[in-house]
Parts: sequence; structure tokens; C-alpha cells
Amino acid sequence: MDNKEVTLQDIAYNRTKNSSYRIGIEENGKIVPYLILTDDYNGDCLLLRECLLDEPRKYNIAKKNSGYYEDSEIDKYLNEEFINRFTSKLRNTILNSTIVITDINSLDGGGKDTISINRKVFLLSFTEMNRNSGSRTNLKEGEPLEYFAKESNRIAYYENGQVGSWWLRTANSGYADAVCSVIADGSIDVGGINGPEGEYLNGVRPAFCLKRETKISKGNGELYVLVQD
Repeated sequence: MDNKEVTLQDIAYNRTKNSSYRIGIEENGKIVPYLILTDDYNGDCLLLRECLLDEPRKYNIAKKNSGYYEDSEIDKYLNEEFINRFTSKLRNTILNSTIVITDINSLDGGGKDTISINRKVFLLSFTEMNRNSGSRTNLKEGEPLEYFAKESNRIAYYENGQVGSWWLRTANSGYADAVCSVIADGSIDVGGINGPEGEYLNGVRPAFCLKRETKISKGNGELYVLVQD
């Protein structure tokens, strides 16, 4: 295939099922691997950071309904701080994706309502881990991603090779301050975000979407990179 004609859609995992679904994205001048998980995330290509961010982060500050995702500390960090690691061109290219989250009014009582919000950078959900709602309080947020049907594909590492757990955006509606996480063995756990000594820290894997037809080419290494016009 002529590299000049390759697009993100061509190497998305749901199409290839092989090792070519990785792409290098520039963060603060350094090329960082991302996984192209699907070319059909609301009709777009979904990219997920392969490695956890270097520093674990809190999900939210201790307050009423602190398990709510919209405008949580992690939501604000991803869209106000982390996004600035990208070039201005990429920031303008990243799509404003519609994601489903648990409604704040569903928290702390086992409610069943979800809402949709728009975000450029976001966390993945319990449902997207290819899990049917194993609990009546982990609501359906989005659609299962084929990539995560294999539990080992959920396991994530820091760049130093250390395995780590990582936040999902899904609040457990049975509580005011509990959310889902992927733990070190790839299984999914639900836990509080605040403890007696403050907010718990956990790993972060940012996700975002680009258009299917985004052009890519082989860079100096083995990874594809975005074509620079």
C-alpha cells in the first residue's frame, strides 16, 4: 500500500486485528504511541494512549457527588492542561466527541439515567471495556470495543515498564463517590475516589477521536505518524 494514501481508518484495530494499529502522536515534541482502537466511534477513529501518563492523578476533589465525570478534576485536566501537549494543529484537528456518562441525578441511589456530553479528550467507560453491565449500578455508557474483549488488552504500563491501574469515566450509581477502574491484571474494579488521607491517585490513559480519512505515513521509526501538510 502506498504510504501516501494510508489513512487512520486503514490501520484501525477493528479492521486489521494485527500489530499495525499503533500510531505516533507528538506530545511536547516527543513521539508517543497511541492505539487506533476502532474506526467507528460515532463514525470516527478512536485513539487511546498506549502507556499511562507518567504521574497518577486524582479523579476529583472530595465533594458531594464527586464520582460525577462532567467537570471533574480529571475531565478538566484532560481538556485544559493535557491537551496542550499536542501541537496547535492537532488540537484543532481533534474532534469534539459525544460521550455518554452517568447522570449526576443517578448517583447515590442506583439511578438509571445517562446523559451525553461533548469532549475533545476523555476517559473510556466500563461499557467500552467490552463488559456487559455486570452490575445494575454500572450503567451503559457507549458501546463495547472489540479490542477489550481480551482482558489482557486492558493491562497498561507506565513508560518505565511498571504495570498500573487506570481510571474509567464510569461512576457507580449506587454511591456518590465511587468509580470504575481497570486494575493491574486487566479486570475491572469499583472503588471510592476519596480516602481518609485525601483523594486517591490512579493511572490515566487519555483518548480522543480523529476523522477516518486523516492521512498517515511511516515515520523514521516503525510507527505511523500523522502526515504534516
